Amino acid sequence: MSDIPLKILSVDDEPDLSLLIKQMFRKEIKNGEFEFYFASNGAEALEVLAAKKDINIVLADINMPVMNGLTLLKHIREQNNPLIRVIMVSAYGDMKNIRIAMNNGAFDFVTKPIDFSDLKATVIKAGEEINYLQRKIEQSKRLESLEADIEAGALIQAALLPKIKGKLDCCPNVNIFTHYDPAKEVSGDFYDVFPLDDHKLGFLIADVSGKGIPAAAFMLICHTAIRVYSREDLSPAGILQKTNDFVNIDNRESMFVTAFFALLNTKTGELSYAFAGHNKPYIITGKEVRQVDGNQNIALGIVENFDYRQESVMLNDGDKLFLFTDGITEPVNENGEEFGEERLTGILKRNIESNVIDTGEKIIRSIEDFTHGLPQFDDITLIGFEYTANTD
Repeated sequence: MSDIPLKILSVDDEPDLSLLIKQMFRKEIKNGEFEFYFASNGAEALEVLAAKKDINIVLADINMPVMNGLTLLKHIREQNNPLIRVIMVSAYGDMKNIRIAMNNGAFDFVTKPIDFSDLKATVIKAGEEINYLQRKIEQSKRLESLEADIEAGALIQAALLPKIKGKLDCCPNVNIFTHYDPAKEVSGDFYDVFPLDDHKLGFLIADVSGKGIPAAAFMLICHTAIRVYSREDLSPAGILQKTNDFVNIDNRESMFVTAFFALLNTKTGELSYAFAGHNKPYIITGKEVRQVDGNQNIALGIVENFDYRQESVMLNDGDKLFLFTDGITEPVNENGEEFGEERLTGILKRNIESNVIDTGEKIIRSIEDFTHGLPQFDDITLIGFEYTANTD
């Protein structure tokens, strides 16, 4: 939860929304965790923000009279206040306006009809970032160089990715390990682990071409698109295909993303997945360590209307998968040698009987020992999960 009370401005022309928000968040309001203000359009919201300088989160509906949410976002961004986050509220599937909002600095979005548990999680996530920035500002009113600015951006980026070592409440038969160690410069690795219903769990790992702020922005667009299309009950191949078509729109920088996206049916053990030019994960099944089979397809953002092929595999009790980016296999030692996939598979083979968390930790320690503290030039991203067959 936030270190300070979150002061939230809800901007929406629906008159009943303010009553609903007060009802749904009555506990947080009573405990002093959330403090709400309300406005019916963008122009009125600017007046409230001018009067209440300590508002730090704005929930802005995109479609409103007088001044819409996108115009309000533009005005807020022009104020250059680093301690305010704008969460857009849009109609389900309004990808065009969501893209515009994210490109213009929106922190996140929720769709109507509003899922208030999702809204609460998004608000808390925004509050955590605001608190982080507040602490940085208190330490130093001005960042001394562009390098410091980029480093802060990398830390924020890392803070937004899920950190899991154990089991999610929704899926007690799946043990999960995640590790993300960003390089000093903001870059484009991203991953996600998220439930889609009570027996379906999504796993995403991806790597954006390039470095710096452009790569981070493109990462955010791709990540958002995959999460949105995942809600449409599509297959992994369908989700990647729609994402690819979406990111190809106006891709002036010719950026691309390699990705692997999988859906695990936690009841049956079926893992359906599709590649977008990404490294093949390793599966440990029985006493065997091997790469996951499948056509690697083409990275997202290169060719429009590409037909992504989908694969599937049935996981047995105790099977483990490890997903990774190039940062796992490409670190070099003082002799210029790469860590490589041979060393990675060697660790997996020596730890066939270990649980997924212990094995993941051994992989990371082995990379650290191999490089002996040499500078890190790429993000190190690893996801592992272990499936336990349901006995119900």
